[in-house]
Amino acid sequence: MSLSKGINSFDTAEIYGFGESERCIARYKADHPIVGTKDIVVATKFLPFPYKLSYPSSLINALRASLDRLKVDCVDLYQIHGPVHLRPINVIANALAEAVKLGLSKTVGVSKYSITETIRMYDCLQKHDIQLASNQVEFSLLRRTPETSGLIRECHKRGIAVLGYSPLAMGRLTGKYSKANSFPASRGFSHVSVIPLGGARDGKQAEQNSGALGWRLTNEEISQLESYQINPKVSFFHRLIQHG
Repeated sequence: MSLSKGINSFDTAEIYGFGESERCIARYKADHPIVGTKDIVVATKFLPFPYKLSYPSSLINALRASLDRLKVDCVDLYQIHGPVHLRPINVIANALAEAVKLGLSKTVGVSKYSITETIRMYDCLQKHDIQLASNQVEFSLLRRTPETSGLIRECHKRGIAVLGYSPLAMGRLTGKYSKANSFPASRGFSHVSVIPLGGARDGKQAEQNSGALGWRLTNEEISQLESYQINPKVSFFHRLIQHG
């Protein structure tokens, strides 16, 4: 459904379904060899578990496992899944650079990094003549921190794309949750040159996502949306793992 509507980029991770998400992409490409699957852009992520201390081998081995599940020789974007890792950023950067030099990933990125962490990663990768491609952060009308903090501006100054996940705040901006259909307390809530990453559980949701490609907000609508200043409470856990 997504491919037929012009959406060809897919963001996944080794931890999604414990690898099953990556396998699903591989199976789809195998089952649909004539629908432009060669043009699919795949991004996946490395989760720096505390026990993964040997770099670059921990990252490279995880990436090779992802490539095996995806049935490809190289991914388009390999990302660090979060800013919480026991090794310093320069060590992580060296491992990402090794992944590019080995031809296992075309580009590299990070997720949930703060301004300081993003700049540090950018500078470390520059020593290898490698551009930091992206920083994936939660961004929606309910969470505009990447915009108000200056993170988006600093990324753009360095040519770093900002990928925004949970653009509909996990359903809160769609009317999905109400008093009659409450939002689970254990789940976090999730125009500004941010690339939205829309999730889809089925073909219908994929079609709805693709519909956003056919229209643009007016300046009046943008101004109205920007007038809303929503500052939701953030749990300690989310502050711990989400810096950007």
